[in-house]
Order: sequence, then structure tokens, then C-alpha cells
Amino acid sequence: MRNFASRTARACARTVWISLVCAGCIAAEPSAEDRNVTGITQPVIGGFDGTSPKLNAIGSISFLSEGATAAETSFQAQCTGALLSPNTVLTAKHCLDSFGAAGRAQTKLVFAVGPDATAPTAYSTVIAVERAPGNDGGYSGRGHDVGVLHLDKPLSNAQIVKLGAVGDELLNQQFVGVGYGRSDNGSELTKRRLGALTLKARAGKTYEFLFGNFEAFYRDYTGDSIPASCVAPANPEMPAPAPLPGGDPCAAFKALRQLYDSTLLEQAHELAVGSAPGDAQPCFGDSGGPLLKAGANGELLAYGVASGGTSSDDLICDHGAVYASFGPEVTTFLQQATAWTDPCDKLPARGVCEGTRARRCSTAAEGPRRVVEVDCANAGLRCVMTGEGSTATCGS
Repeated sequence: MRNFASRTARACARTVWISLVCAGCIAAEPSAEDRNVTGITQPVIGGFDGTSPKLNAIGSISFLSEGATAAETSFQAQCTGALLSPNTVLTAKHCLDSFGAAGRAQTKLVFAVGPDATAPTAYSTVIAVERAPGNDGGYSGRGHDVGVLHLDKPLSNAQIVKLGAVGDELLNQQFVGVGYGRSDNGSELTKRRLGALTLKARAGKTYEFLFGNFEAFYRDYTGDSIPASCVAPANPEMPAPAPLPGGDPCAAFKALRQLYDSTLLEQAHELAVGSAPGDAQPCFGDSGGPLLKAGANGELLAYGVASGGTSSDDLICDHGAVYASFGPEVTTFLQQATAWTDPCDKLPARGVCEGTRARRCSTAAEGPRRVVEVDCANAGLRCVMTGEGSTATCGS
């Protein structure tokens, strides 16, 4: 049996698709050693190229590095999102961490549309984020894993998606997943791709839907079959399994059995999808991407957003995926989010002088977007515009 302690640590890391805190561990992409790449070809995991302009409702959530020229400007995709309105983006709650990271790095997070995340046809800067209510539990550990981004300028010429409601009548039906995630074991996050995803379940044991049964789940995480002595009365004629460092030869079995039985889909808030014949496989970077089905009039309906999955020794992502769906409170949250107004209106971050008062909009690194101001006269000063960027401050 492979070392269970290290394997279990990797198991926790393998349950989400970007670097996040999950159930007490730091999640990241599996190491090269853990992937054991075995020649998987691109279409198995990634589906098909998504170049149609109608898919411009779906864009990449990227870090923007601005250079002196267009050639020196670069985009680094982090997640996927979909426009609910020209300036409101639907995505996964865990993808909102990129907004804070951009603020700390003094860079910009943008929503960019177009089939190539590195060369978008249009983009807009993210100025605020909102998280859906419900912050505990769920496969990602974030509760209801749904959030929105607010943009500084509307992407008026792009398509939008509408919200769809999932019922049992949609079970075993085929949907389409869209995202900018990894398309094979060695690719980068660049191209928009789409693929079929079959809706498997709305409730029940998450790992049962992903792996099929406990035996397959145990074998994937340990590399071995379940020791017979751990599931049946001890047989004195059967050699006991080698004791682990903790002393209990069945420690791996007990821990994984408890994880398997206790990890449940959040009813009305999570969906298990994928692994049917012909289905694609979402992966890192597809987080936040919508689960789509065309409506009666051809409009794009989003029934959920990519939340998490697992990897195996063969594939960096494998066994289908979990999508966050839109329960009643999340649906209300999303409807209200499209009516969000910018508290700073058109007030720039560099600020303005209004008499003796200096006023500016807060930056992403300063927390929630808001207007900050000071009456310089209270310090015996006046408002002045100073510095290379002509920023407002109090001076003499």
C-alpha cells in the first residue's frame, strides 16, 4: 500500500481546481509525480474549440499585466465566468479570491471575452465582487460556491446568459460545459472549449457519483484494494496487513470510508455531472464556467457553475465534476446582483479636490469598494493634486 498519510493530503488537494483552502488543506494542482501522465490525448478531457461569437457570453477571469505597448500587455487566465448582464459576471465563489490577490499584487483582474484568453476581443476591469449567502460546507468548502464580479465598463456587445432551474426531470440529460481550463495533462489555460456533460445527480454521496462505488474510490486514493480484514471479521489464518505508523492497519480504510459516507451533495445547491460516454472533463481554470442548455428560443440558460472535481494518476482531472447550482436564496442573490450600482460612480481612484475636501474611490487592496474623503481644513491644510499621477491629497 502507498503511504496513506501523504496520499490523503494529496486527496484533499485534488478536490478543487485552483489553489484554494479546502477542508483544512491547501489545494493545488497535483504534482507531476502524482499525475503519472500516460499519454492522454487532448479531446478526452477538453471537448471541442468554442470559437462561436454566441459563446462570448462566457469569458476568462484573468490577471492583466499592462505594458508600455500592446505587445507587452499580457493576460493570465485564472477562472471562467459568464455575463448575467453587460457589467455583471456569474462565476464560482472560490474564483473571487483572484480579486483579492490582484489587489495585493497591485495589478488588475479583468473579465475578457473571445475564444483565446491571451488575446481577448474585449475586456473590462473587475471593480467589486459579491459572494452568495451560505459560506459553510459544500464540495469546495465555501458553502454555496456561487459569486459575481462587477465590471467598471459594460461589455454591451457581448451575449448574456439567463438562469435555469434544475429539476429531477433533467437528470440523465446532456448539458454543455464551457471554460478556459486545462484541456489535457500538459496544456495551459488559454483556449475556450466546450463539451458535453451529463447530469448524474442532485443529491446523495458525492464520491459515489464521481467514482461509482467505495472500492473504486479507495483504490484511486491508495493505489490498492481494500484489505479483506478491514471489512470482515478477522481470520486467524489470514496475514494481518502491515501496521501503519499510527498502529491501526485499517486507518486508511476507516478514514476514507468516513470521507466517502459524509461527503454529500448539497441538495438544491450542487450537481454531479460527467463521466457518461462522450462527456468531456472539466479541469483547472474551468472553475466558474457555466453548465449550459439552450432555451426554447435559442437563448443560453446557465444551470450551475463549475465548482470542483478530482484527479487520478492518469489524468490531472478525472471522474466528472461537481457544479454549484442555484437554490432559491442564491437565485435571489443573483437577481439582485444585476441591479448593483457602483458606490464610487465615476469618482477615480486618484481622487479629486472639492474645495478643501479630498475625495477618491478606494482601491481593490483596501477592501470593499467605497468613497473615502477628508476635509483638509481640519488639519490646517488644503486639497491639492500632486505627484506624477496627479493624485488628490492634503497639502500646504
